Amino acid sequence: MEYKDLQELVAGYLQHYRTKDARYDAAVSRITAMTFLSGPEEQWAMILEALRQAGNDEELAHIAAGPIEGFLGKHGKDYIERVERQASSNPTFARTLTGVWKYMMPDDVWARIQVLQSRVTNPLARS
Repeated sequence: MEYKDLQELVAGYLQHYRTKDARYDAAVSRITAMTFLSGPEEQWAMILEALRQAGNDEELAHIAAGPIEGFLGKHGKDYIERVERQASSNPTFARTLTGVWKYMMPDDVWARIQVLQSRVTNPLARS
């Protein structure tokens, strides 16, 4: 399946988790590849778009465990202040951070994420 823009790509990514339909596997592959190959601004835009389109906690958990963890592992030092600002102004973003694990994050970035996680009163369920 071809995706003409980021909105459509993210919609396909989330549709995969909603339907388990193999037609959307390419969207998952492209989003996963973005985590490792795209620049940080493109990844940041994709994360924000995915959160905008997410419809439930399961989708938020996929975004946390995939794109956000990868982004913070690779670009966390340069983006932690932006992440903190976004978390303070966007409750969905802050809540999604509760589904993030350390993965490849530097210790100092992880410590700041843990502070953000501790402020959320209704965290995502951890599996």
